[in-house]
Amino acid sequence: MRNRDIVTWNALICGYSKKGYDFDALRLFVQLFREGVTPCETTLVSVVPSFGQQELVCQRRSIHGFSIKTGLDLDSEVKNVLTSMYAKCSNLEAAELLFEYMLEKSGVSWNTMIGAYGRNGFFDKVMLVFKQMQERRVEVNSVTILSLMSANADPESTHCYVIKTGFINDASVITSLVCVYAKNGDTESAELLYKLFPEDNLVSLTAIISSYSEKEIWVW
Repeated sequence: MRNRDIVTWNALICGYSKKGYDFDALRLFVQLFREGVTPCETTLVSVVPSFGQQELVCQRRSIHGFSIKTGLDLDSEVKNVLTSMYAKCSNLEAAELLFEYMLEKSGVSWNTMIGAYGRNGFFDKVMLVFKQMQERRVEVNSVTILSLMSANADPESTHCYVIKTGFINDASVITSLVCVYAKNGDTESAELLYKLFPEDNLVSLTAIISSYSEKEIWVW
């Protein structure tokens, strides 16, 4: 395609990045520069997640420095993806600094930090950030709930919160809750919750069977 504009580049980079083809996304980003196209906020939001590969230390510093130099780091979405990038490679210190100095923290910002702490095993910090999020009356969504459960938050407390906030009808939330109960060995609660589903869910059923298997309880 001749005369590719920034919208075309962004679409290509975003497509590769979302599909997990990180190095192809990075290759296109470099090519964009070589062709004299100026990146915008959307470009960085699309490509920055691809810099989360553990070995790309220098490249992470470069893209962060570029965002500061061009002023693109002032965009809230860019700040969020930079925070997520550092969290993905377990550089929590950098992620925390970015989060701390955000002038406006959106729900995405809070969810990013909850997910970051959860992936790295800091469960106490997960609950601390969640508490702060509630104190500031930031709207909780299904992503928040899923992040809490992936961080191995207490299933009973999370279940109560799910009911209280109306996420009991969210299929992805309920599936995760069933899996958390099953993972923690509470097969009875997992099975009861599973039976509330209007349709069979293979992920939930597999988690329950796996839990029974670990307890050496035959299900047939």
